[in-house]
Order: sequence, then C-alpha cells, then structure tokens
Amino acid sequence: PVVEEPPVVEEPPVVEEPPVVEEPVTEPPVEEEPPVVEEPVTEPPVEEEPPLVEEPPVEEEPVTEPPVEEEPPIVEEPVTEPPIVEEPSLELSNLELTEVNRFYNYEAGYHFYSVDEGESLQLSANDEDKFNYEGESFSVLASNINNLTGEIIELAKPVYQFFNNDTDAYLFTMSAIEQDYILNNLDNYDSLGIAYYAFENEQEDIETIPVYRLLNKDTGTHLFTSDRSEVDYIQDNLSNFNLENNSEAVFYALEP
Repeated sequence: PVVEEPPVVEEPPVVEEPPVVEEPVTEPPVEEEPPVVEEPVTEPPVEEEPPLVEEPPVEEEPVTEPPVEEEPPIVEEPVTEPPIVEEPSLELSNLELTEVNRFYNYEAGYHFYSVDEGESLQLSANDEDKFNYEGESFSVLASNINNLTGEIIELAKPVYQFFNNDTDAYLFTMSAIEQDYILNNLDNYDSLGIAYYAFENEQEDIETIPVYRLLNKDTGTHLFTSDRSEVDYIQDNLSNFNLENNSEAVFYALEP
C-alpha cells in the first residue's frame, strides 16, 4: 500500500513588528556659568617704617673696683720659750757626806754596815761584840739638800734601812718595790726609815762609784761592796754568795 505523507502544515505568516520610532534626544540646555570677573588685586599700601633714630651711644661708666684693703702685716710674736732651769751642777763642797763603815762579825760570819758614827765607834772599841773593823766602804749623802742653794737635789734618791731581827744585820735598799715587799711580807725586818741618799745612775758632774749587793745564802745577810775585784773573787770562789740586781749596781755612791 502507498503510505500517504502527512499534509504539510504551513507556518503562520510572520507579523512584522512596527518600526521603532526613536524619540529625539533632547539634551537640557547647558547653563553657561557667568564669566568670572577678576577683582583687581589691591595690595595694601606698604607702611614705611619710621626712620631709625639712633640712640646716643651708651657711655660705659668706668668700672671702679673698690680698693683692696691690705691686711696689716702679721707681726709674729717672738716665741719665748721658758728658760730651762738647769739643776745646779753638783760639787762635792755643796754636798753633806757621811761614811759607810764596814765591820765583819767573825763569829756569826756576816758583814755589818753603819753610817752612825757613835755606833761605829762603839763596835770598834768593844771586843766582846766580835766585830772586826774593815774600814770605810764608800761615802753617801747624809742629806738631799744642796748646801749652796738650799734646794733639793732631785738626782739624790733615798736608801732605806731595815734591821733583820734573825741575823742582827742591816739591809739597805733604794728600791721602793723591795721596801714595800719587805714591809708587807717579812715580819722579821724592822723599818728604820731613810739611812742616807745615793744616786740611781753614774753622775757626770761628780765622780761616783757603783755599789753591788750580794746575798750570803748561809747566813741570810748581805754584803755591800764598791770593789769590783772583790765581787769577781767572791763569784769565782764562794758559791754561797749570789750577786743580786741582775749583776748591776744597786746604787751609786762616792769614794770614801
């Protein structure tokens, strides 16, 4: 059989759109700006500065420094040192001297010393006392007053005397320390005060001699001598004697 083709459908007619009427574009009128009127530039008048009036020159007053007052010169006072009062030189003629007499008790075996002239004469004349007179050992000052000036001789020091009741002998010392020790500790000694005066050191104005003291350990008595040869002999030969005061003189006296 014959197949019939379908009928052709006709497309509708194309309707033409009406032409677009373009409206005229009307631009708004341009407003013209009013012309700029330039104002004339008026500069302010320049005020002239008044003429400079020159000030009169300042007259500088001369600087007058006050006068320097000079200090008065320092007058140095002369330094007047107090005069040194020198002790009048010692002369033997101005000293009151006495002799120290020496005795030996040959029964008791000790030496005895006396500055008492009466005591010395009695011991020398009395044979019962068994004392042998051995002469004048040395001279000492009976006083510490200068016979010429009447003043105290400062260099003269007291020598103290003690009596030993156990031995009947005298002990002499210039040491104040030893004196105090004896008074405070040794009841067998009686203080007899100042026996005489001597010197601690060798003197320049007058000739002095050292006096040594030795202890006899057997009798408890003391030997005083100014003879250095005797000291040396005793030390070399008699062991019962001790040289005291560190082998130095206990005081200085004068030649007999």
